[in-house]
Amino acid sequence: MVTPRVRAFVRDHFNCSTLEGAEIESQDGGCIGSHWEERLFEPEFMTPVDSYHNVFSALTLAFFADSGWYQVNASTSEVMHFGRKKGCSFATEKCVDPATQSPIAEHFCTSNTAQGCSADARSRSTCSLGSTSQSIPSEYQYFPSSPTKGGLNAFADFCPMNVGFTAGDCSISSNRLKLGSTSINAYGETYCPTCRCTATSLRSADSTGWGINPARQSGCYAMRCTAGIDSSTKNPITVVELTIPRSKTNDAVAVNCTRKGEKLAVSGFSGDITCPDPQVVCEYDDPSRILLAISGASPDTSSGSHNTTASSAPATSNASRDAGSKNSLENSQSYSKDSAPSGAGNDASNVDSSNSRTDSGSTSKSGSTSITTGRIASGAVMHQWASCIVLGGTWFALVIIL
Repeated sequence: MVTPRVRAFVRDHFNCSTLEGAEIESQDGGCIGSHWEERLFEPEFMTPVDSYHNVFSALTLAFFADSGWYQVNASTSEVMHFGRKKGCSFATEKCVDPATQSPIAEHFCTSNTAQGCSADARSRSTCSLGSTSQSIPSEYQYFPSSPTKGGLNAFADFCPMNVGFTAGDCSISSNRLKLGSTSINAYGETYCPTCRCTATSLRSADSTGWGINPARQSGCYAMRCTAGIDSSTKNPITVVELTIPRSKTNDAVAVNCTRKGEKLAVSGFSGDITCPDPQVVCEYDDPSRILLAISGASPDTSSGSHNTTASSAPATSNASRDAGSKNSLENSQSYSKDSAPSGAGNDASNVDSSNSRTDSGSTSKSGSTSITTGRIASGAVMHQWASCIVLGGTWFALVIIL
């Protein structure tokens, strides 16, 4: 899809100045051209398969603005961390190099033996790697010696992805590991609406007598973002403070992260914790600015929503995030988007069946959203079962209520 705002968005999003536009889904047989490419824009609401956490990004609003039919409320766009600033190679090359079997970015994976974190750090993740019932098309084979091995999402070109799951959701307090009837917090975790995931090998001093799932290599933690100064360069930096409870001493310890990927020891624990990416957990990047720059408008900062604290991240569900803007919309329509999110085992290797994908079927996610018919578009959903029409040379999808 080549339009001025769409081009500007993808160039900024991927940090690739040579991109001409945004890829649209190539395997959407029900309606060619009705969705963004799943491999590149996995969490976007207008991709063909539902994600664990979906967003209405500035990519979709850019298309609506360029259609000439709508004026968009750019401030309603949400950050899409998937692929953010990953470079031209992420946008143009295979997700996994078949020669080396190395993923092009941490969003993709080649082993399901260990948990990681979802791209938005809102959940622990598992790798959607498995075997299909028949050989994967040759152009999407990333494991040449195993032609049926690959990701379980065909729309994503069979790329194995790190996907979030219910039992790993950082906002659900009951997801913290319980060791029998004890109060032991083996990983020093906290689960809360603003908690985020990061890699960890921490093990508390009072959990040594318990067997721990070796696949558990990520956890959820309370994080706070503040402004700081680099001690060597004197340049401003974002400091991520992690608060880690210690069940043995019934207190908590705070550690400060100043660099993504830095590994820190924590008193009262063996192992270490890996510092998260502040651009993800602090969400200080304003996704609406690329649209506003083109239109000449200025961001609305009255709400103070674009600050540098993790607590500013929205804690509401996807269906209610745009509640503040819906009063200005004229029409309301229901939507249903194809859904087949991968499930994952928890620490006891149980499968979360409510989010599992199988080769034989998929689940669906329903809700409601508002779509303007003339003035403001804050978001819309293109369903795989939609009817496609072309008007004035512009690509569009008309939602059918089924």
